[in-house]
Amino acid sequence: LLVVRVDSREDQDIPPFGFVIDYLTYGGLYRDVWLDVREQSYLEDVFAFTPGLDLLEARLTICGDYGWTRLQVLDEGRVLVEERGHDRYSCRVPRCIPWSPECPKLYTLRVELYSSTGALLDTHEHAIGFRTLAFKADGFYLNGTKTFLKGVCLHHDAGALGAAWNQSAWLRRLFILKNMGCNAIRTSHN
Repeated sequence: LLVVRVDSREDQDIPPFGFVIDYLTYGGLYRDVWLDVREQSYLEDVFAFTPGLDLLEARLTICGDYGWTRLQVLDEGRVLVEERGHDRYSCRVPRCIPWSPECPKLYTLRVELYSSTGALLDTHEHAIGFRTLAFKADGFYLNGTKTFLKGVCLHHDAGALGAAWNQSAWLRRLFILKNMGCNAIRTSHN
């Protein structure tokens, strides 16, 4: 039996410090919730970034005892890169297609945690895109190309639908914004 109790009363001792903000704060569970069951040794976090259009850096946070890790970059199931190591990786991914709004190419990053005897303990898979971002004195650059940002400030609630996550409503909102020419969103109160 799993019981969850939610208390959304405003309180001066609990952020956002009750009655002092000028917008509606929702209470309760209004985003996805999951129960995460783990072994004694597990991958707590995988932080991956792309300092170059064909370069992947990954930093792993590992809890418990382990022997080694394996990192793979896959393109629709085909392994492009595979390396064995511990908690830090730096590898080139040849012939990868840069991510952009016009071509949102994504790859799968798979990280596996193994015991010293070779038993698989944990696996993480994430979608990743290879892109570079830079703000310079004359503007924003995506993959080395100057890009004009056109966007809106988008609050997390969905009007009459409230703040509960509704995938259809969000897909509709993003479709409308893209058709308006937006390529950037400033999130607000999320």
